[in-house]
Amino acid sequence: MAIDANAMVVLALILTTLLLCAGMLFTDLGGTGPSMAFSWHPVFMALAYVFCMGTGIMSYRLDPRRSVARTYHGLLNVMALVATVLGYAFMFKAHADKGASQFGVGATTIRQVHVWIGYAVIALTFLQGGVGIAKYASLVNSGQKIFRWHGQLGKPIFAVGLVN
Repeated sequence: MAIDANAMVVLALILTTLLLCAGMLFTDLGGTGPSMAFSWHPVFMALAYVFCMGTGIMSYRLDPRRSVARTYHGLLNVMALVATVLGYAFMFKAHADKGASQFGVGATTIRQVHVWIGYAVIALTFLQGGVGIAKYASLVNSGQKIFRWHGQLGKPIFAVGLVN
C-alpha cells in the first residue's frame, strides 16, 4: 500500500516537531529541561510554526472537501496563534528573569537578527490570522471572498518562521 506524498509531509512535520520538543525538554538529548522557561520558547514555536502552520497549509491537500479543509486550516492556525503567544511569553519570562533585553540589546549579532526577524514573523502571523478570521467570517456571512492575497502570504510567513 503506497502512502500519499501529502501524508508523508504531515508525518515529517509531526516527527520534526516531536524531535525539536524532545531536544529541548530532555537534558539527556542536550536540552535545557522543562524547568527552564527558555526551554518552552522553542517548544511552542515548533508547535506553532512546524506542526500547526505546516499542517494547516497542508489541510487543503489532505481533504478534497473544501469546507472541511478550510475548517482544519482555520483551527490549526488558531492553535498556531495560541502557541506563538505562549512561545513568546516564555521567552519574555526567560529574558525578564535574567534582566536581559527583550529586543536583543547587548546580544550577539546573530541573536539580534533572530530577535528582530522573530518580531516581524510574529507581527505577520497575527496579521495573517486576523485576515484569515475576517476572510472566513465574510465567506460564512455573505458568501463574499475577500483578502485573496491571504493564501499567498501564509507560505512565506511559514518559511521564515521555520528558518528563524
